[in-house]
Amino acid sequence: MDFNSFFDKIMKYAFYLLFFLVPLVFSPINYELFEYPKMMLVYVLTAVIMVAWLGKMILQNNVYIKRTPLDIPILLYLISSILSTIFSIDPYTSVWGYYSRAHGGLMSTICYVLLYYAFVSNMNHCCTVSLFHCFKNKKTEKNFSNGAINCLYILLASAFLVASYGILEHFGIDAQYWVQDVQNRVFSTLGQPNWLGAFLAAIIFIPLGNIIREEKRYSLQTTGYWLLLFTVYFLCLIFTNSRSALLAFWLCFGLFTIIIFWVNKKVAGKTRPLQILFISTLLSYLLLGGKTYQYLEKLPHWLRIFSGSSPITTTEIPELKYGFHISESSEIRKVVWQGALKIWQHYPFFGSGLETFGYAYYNFRPASHNLLSEWDFLYNKAHNEFLNILACQGAIGLITYLGVIGTFIGWSIRELKMKNSKLKVTMQNSKLSKQELLTSSCNFALFCGYAAILITNFFGFSVVITGLLFWFIPAFCFINTKDTKEKQNKPKIVVFKLSINKNIKYVLWVIILSFLLFVLYSLLQRWRADYHYNRGVKFYQTDYLLPALTELQQAVSLNQKEALYSAYLAKTSAKLAVVYQELEATESSKLSQQLASLAESSMQRTLALNKVHLNFWKNKAEVYLLLSYLEPEYKQEAKGALMEAKRLAPTDAKILYNLGLLEEQDKNFVRAIYLWQEALQLKPDYTRVYLKLAETYLKIGEKEKAQEKLNFVLENINPKNLEAKEMLENLKIKDG
Repeated sequence: MDFNSFFDKIMKYAFYLLFFLVPLVFSPINYELFEYPKMMLVYVLTAVIMVAWLGKMILQNNVYIKRTPLDIPILLYLISSILSTIFSIDPYTSVWGYYSRAHGGLMSTICYVLLYYAFVSNMNHCCTVSLFHCFKNKKTEKNFSNGAINCLYILLASAFLVASYGILEHFGIDAQYWVQDVQNRVFSTLGQPNWLGAFLAAIIFIPLGNIIREEKRYSLQTTGYWLLLFTVYFLCLIFTNSRSALLAFWLCFGLFTIIIFWVNKKVAGKTRPLQILFISTLLSYLLLGGKTYQYLEKLPHWLRIFSGSSPITTTEIPELKYGFHISESSEIRKVVWQGALKIWQHYPFFGSGLETFGYAYYNFRPASHNLLSEWDFLYNKAHNEFLNILACQGAIGLITYLGVIGTFIGWSIRELKMKNSKLKVTMQNSKLSKQELLTSSCNFALFCGYAAILITNFFGFSVVITGLLFWFIPAFCFINTKDTKEKQNKPKIVVFKLSINKNIKYVLWVIILSFLLFVLYSLLQRWRADYHYNRGVKFYQTDYLLPALTELQQAVSLNQKEALYSAYLAKTSAKLAVVYQELEATESSKLSQQLASLAESSMQRTLALNKVHLNFWKNKAEVYLLLSYLEPEYKQEAKGALMEAKRLAPTDAKILYNLGLLEEQDKNFVRAIYLWQEALQLKPDYTRVYLKLAETYLKIGEKEKAQEKLNFVLENINPKNLEAKEMLENLKIKDG
């Protein structure tokens, strides 16, 4: 048996699966439908590829790693990520990533780096030939069949399926299955419109690199296919309505068109196809995605007669000091970015730890966040990849990350200049000029996709598929270009010779195979734990508490280090304890006590695993409030949990509101009023607090203050608030 060929095939087909399945896979039986299954697939395929690569190196008696221009930046970034994990406020999260995201932790970063080097070291057959030039020569295509070209084509085919499904979503194929308005903003198999838009913006230029080929017999055979791919990608991109992705597309499309237009005119003298493509793309967007009518609504009142809408007079809607409004994404980002900078100022060198933004942010959250429509949402990302890295990995992490980006950009610019100088030397329509044109168009298409990722990451954050492309686009470019070190007669591959006899090889193969089985088993256990956790949460949310308890206990037994499982187990046990207590039977009372004990121990385990997640302290308050129905003393534990939550999130007005409720229940009205007034300082439009203040003032006989709070709600927040109106009417009846 040819083991060398066997290991090559394993790596080749594993990479094929990686590029085909990652964009497509999602799982409705997992807690997070999209990102978690994709990340688990990356872990599995990384393990398979690495074992095959190690097996091949053992067979050949040497350790080989292809050198690339990114070697030093990658090493520095990896070191900074490890240091950030070591000094993290929660190392477990930094290793595995934030639970609902999965991507971004140290484990995922290591996987991407390993995949990058496995790819450039083993998938670089015929690396001096243009990826798109292989169509011109069947022999070249055959020689290239085991290389990177197939991976690229498989990625494009997968993206075609993703985009096609997104287009069908726009026309309502699965509208009944989603809470979101999927027809207005499609997300296909990526899970979120911005993520789908970022993915499409990253790969949409690759078909364009093929369309510019000038030889008729090949363009007639293939241009139609490439044009179909571009059209499908572009239509789906429009239907995502992702502003960041569309901005990235138009900026990079303009850059791509200008450079290729100039080079193509210089070498081939043909520019009309490019002109037609650019104009048709622009017109398609204006027709299908420009939504010009939306801009008419923003015109001054005196111009709205042309749009057929009448101006709104001030008498129709009274002026309010605080009225509810849907906050613009720019408003939200501005506040969240301020919080990210404050985190960095507190953790300047290594940050708070990889993927711990959702924990650290609430300690530094600006009070102005309370005035946003999404004021009580949990933000686990900074919605800016660069600020997210600055907050979580500190200045060192951001500098090394920018080093990776800057090195690739610098390399790409040098390559473009070098190709330009060659075109000048070889003159017009020579065969060499055409080959150089094709190679440069390929790399420049990939570079534009890379730039699109950077733009979308500036307004959002990376996910599994864009994280993969961030590393693999440079890999494709390096494989597609003659290495400058080769021209300087420097070694391209770092090789360490080994001296291993046949028997030791067999032992090493058994060891790495055992390691693979162990990794796959561990990942399977994590996946099963998530499956049971998802079932437990769904049962809990529908009040099927006994099945929920069983599923959550199973999840905890499979993964005892995940605090989230224990937190939900504690809440479920506490609820069941109250239910059994109300049955008033001897056996039920015993079960109630056992469940209360389980709730306590589960909550203690949760906080032992993770003390920095704000939600876990809120969960503790909820659990002990439930248990206070069994033992009133537990209410003090609930207060203590909320006080700790207040320490972790000093600008969270809802915590103060809940603390006030507990004080009011204990008849500590003065303390409750003080806490609610403190909450109003943080959130002056907190309607629920004004109503509770009015209710409490009535209890202590201060009707004027109660009336003042109710009038404030109706005059400054919501003139249609039924509860405030009813309380005022009752006051008038009593006074009358």
